[in-house]
Amino acid sequence: MFTREGYVPLSRLWSDFESRFVLLCRTRALASMNADTHSSKFVFGTALDLCEDIFLSTFDKFHFSMVTTYGDVIELDAALPHSGARLLLKTSAFESSHISMFPDEAGPDGKWLKQMGSSAFRAADLGWLWPEWRGRPTGEELERILFAKVFHTLPILFERSAFIIAQELPPWSIDLLEESYVRNAWREIKGSAICLSDLSAHAWRKSQTDENIGLILTGMLPDSPASAALGSGPSGGRPDKVAGVMQAYQELGLGEKNITRKEEVRQLEEFLNSRVSVSTLERARRMIKPKAIKDNGDHC
Repeated sequence: MFTREGYVPLSRLWSDFESRFVLLCRTRALASMNADTHSSKFVFGTALDLCEDIFLSTFDKFHFSMVTTYGDVIELDAALPHSGARLLLKTSAFESSHISMFPDEAGPDGKWLKQMGSSAFRAADLGWLWPEWRGRPTGEELERILFAKVFHTLPILFERSAFIIAQELPPWSIDLLEESYVRNAWREIKGSAICLSDLSAHAWRKSQTDENIGLILTGMLPDSPASAALGSGPSGGRPDKVAGVMQAYQELGLGEKNITRKEEVRQLEEFLNSRVSVSTLERARRMIKPKAIKDNGDHC
């Protein structure tokens, strides 16, 4: 890891954060999964994924200092105010499992999975992740899977092991790069180490109290008893676009219509009232066949 005097790399901050809060994340993740095992989605992956999600969200009001290999520093907002544009987004556990299934996304011998997700990435069992799936493990089996020291999610712009902005982006970054802020920013900061200035790092550390992290957890886990009591809003993080598009695609019966991709996108956007990219549509379409196999045996 390269850095320079006066700056603290996120890799160091993550190590401290994980040691302090991973047990709290385990407790709350387990409570959330047990609160409504019939309808809640296993969207965050493992408890370690959840801990990382919270860690990344704590920087939304901070400025990152991107330290280049030459020692220059580029200051950038971690997130744009009043916008969903954020630098350190990840794919969901559902999307990540899908990505790992296809060589054109995972890369030869899982090259992209290892580079972006680190050696700790493991694709989640899709039996946990299908929307409305009702066969998830419980009890000790649930704890074994939920508390595994692995990640089920994949970063989009940064390499997990060192918190460095990737020099070359993985195939699954195409959706994110349609956002002008992230696309333009990456061109300037690729290869940089993500850091905070010493002053910002001091302020960030002071803000990481048990109470504040508990409130973030409550927002991210609306199914947990603590969240229900506080009337929390929807969970944070990046929406699971592929799962939503896949479900809409099937509800609209688009696979049975002889229409162009452009028209499919138009109908999906009208149905979902949100933007749908062609790459997201292609992922969703590819997921429908494996699900048909699961539901119908050989009748696909």
